[in-house]
Amino acid sequence: MVFNLRVKGVRAIAIYAAQGDPAPAEPLIAKIVEQVGKRDNLVNNAAIALQDKTIDDPEIDNVAMDGQWAINTA
Repeated sequence: MVFNLRVKGVRAIAIYAAQGDPAPAEPLIAKIVEQVGKRDNLVNNAAIALQDKTIDDPEIDNVAMDGQWAINTA
């Protein structure tokens, strides 16, 4: 099911932002306010998952796991 928000009179924007580093959050919110006028709702769905390996796999990419942790707990 596809919803056309504009037909319903809703102003909305979609922004992709990697939030593993919280520094971009303030400019991101400023961009939202600039484009939409105010922030009524903010949906944040930032998460990644590494597939096909268990946490105790000796070949696990620890740098990638650190990045996953940073993003998923931000």
